[in-house]
Amino acid sequence: MDGTIFRDGQNESFTHITCAIRSVKQRFFLCNHRLNKYFKAVYTCPQVLEKVMDILLSYGPHALFAFAFIILVTLTIIDFRTWILPNWLNLLLAITGFAFHLSISFRFAPPYDYFLGAIVGGGILYVIRFFGNRHYKQDTLGLGDVKLLAASGLWLGVEGVVMAMTIGAFAGLLHGIAVALIRAFQEKAKPNLHRLMIPAGPGFCIGIFGMMCWQYCGFLSQ
Repeated sequence: MDGTIFRDGQNESFTHITCAIRSVKQRFFLCNHRLNKYFKAVYTCPQVLEKVMDILLSYGPHALFAFAFIILVTLTIIDFRTWILPNWLNLLLAITGFAFHLSISFRFAPPYDYFLGAIVGGGILYVIRFFGNRHYKQDTLGLGDVKLLAASGLWLGVEGVVMAMTIGAFAGLLHGIAVALIRAFQEKAKPNLHRLMIPAGPGFCIGIFGMMCWQYCGFLSQ
């Protein structure tokens, strides 16, 4: 009887040991499988990153250019409706400009030229705003316009932003004349350009995008 109990105890112990060994083996194989997946991922990660970078370098500039166009159109619509150029859109335009040149390794000019363009664009318009406000005793240009030209400097550089400002001022003049003529026709009176108030942002957006196309469309179409 005691021998039978002893053998039963041995069998039970052997069963527990066998189950423990199987459990250890399963955990080992599971751990080994996970490690293999991890090392495979680590091995393929540089290859995946390289492919992602190739895609970004191939299509990133085009996407950023298109995104900047959307931003400028949005700024134009908002300025027409509210006479406000939101700070976050101006900031987004600046970020996309720097990202654009970074994605093409500053092909057209060194980085300092674009930072200088931001200073020149915003600075010139701020000085014009200061003397215009002082002369007319009211806001002739908003700070949003100043920030818009500063942001565009990161896209266009010094020469480009000055040209964009010039084109924008001419576009604004044509806009003002058109508004004066329409009002004169509606009111059946002579056109009056004295103290005519129109938003400046749309004209500047036209000038900015025009210079963007002039400088970069040839490169993007290659």
